[in-house]
Amino acid sequence: MARAREIETLRFEEHLVYVERRPYQRSMRLTMKPCGTLKMTVNRGLAPGYIFDFLRDHRPWLDKAQLHFAQLRAKYPLKTFAEGESFLFLGQLRSLRLQLSLSHRVQFALLGASEMGLRGPKDILQEPSSEARRHLLHPSLLKFYARQGRDHLEQRVRFFSRRMGLYPKGLRFAAQKTRWGSCSARGLLSFNWRLVAAPQEVIDYVVVHELAHLKHYNHSRAFWGLVAEEIPNWAELRGWLKANQYEFDFLARTSELFGR
Repeated sequence: MARAREIETLRFEEHLVYVERRPYQRSMRLTMKPCGTLKMTVNRGLAPGYIFDFLRDHRPWLDKAQLHFAQLRAKYPLKTFAEGESFLFLGQLRSLRLQLSLSHRVQFALLGASEMGLRGPKDILQEPSSEARRHLLHPSLLKFYARQGRDHLEQRVRFFSRRMGLYPKGLRFAAQKTRWGSCSARGLLSFNWRLVAAPQEVIDYVVVHELAHLKHYNHSRAFWGLVAEEIPNWAELRGWLKANQYEFDFLARTSELFGR
């Protein structure tokens, strides 16, 4: 029977480090999560002095990683649901407009081409604590985006299925952290509904990519050739997804950048 993991915490300067000890770990491994949490994996019998020496030797890397994630947190702050706050939808920023209602129900809606409406009771929309307001409103935002994402992706699948002559056995939707789509051996396509925040051409690339797997269950030259018939600049759009992964952080149940 495998032994339970041994996890301890150490303080290194301003950092709290979570140290996981494993019996067969040969080398020390250090990672920093986007929220700033540090984790080390070391051998079970390693003395703390060696851990602190390792951390001191890697201080330049720590400083660089800490600055990088601090800049991302500044670029993508937690949503507070204040009047005028921006929300990304189909690649466009929409300004939040608050609409007081006598109903206790909270509703999000698209208003025109540049706004997103938030209707709800005064005690929630004007809650003075941004943290409390986020706790009350964030679940409703996720439900709204999930519904919009499913509807929009279904439409794009139907559109490209007719163009490509490829039809999935079924569709599934989820909200993975980094996976945008997949195709099963049975012909079931899965999509990440958080894609609805991305530009339309990026969404279309992901849809075409998964539909192409119905014909080529690999990433062969023939596969990419089929994708290119519909999306000639697929490489650029794939690059956009990799370079802008934190654009979608506001749609995570728990923010990777803030850990809450």
